[in-house]
Amino acid sequence: MRRRQTYDSWFGTKIREALMDDRPDIPSEVVEAEFAERRATSTIRRRNRT
Repeated sequence: MRRRQTYDSWFGTKIREALMDDRPDIPSEVVEAEFAERRATSTIRRRNRT
């Protein structure tokens, strides 16, 4: 039970921090493009290992 309380406390803190963050939002298209690039790079690296 202690692990759950610790996690819930940590997670709650992260949520409060996110809600109070006054930086401008990042459009979802930008985030999706960045992660698509990361996935592509990761795939290429995995293929080059073998």
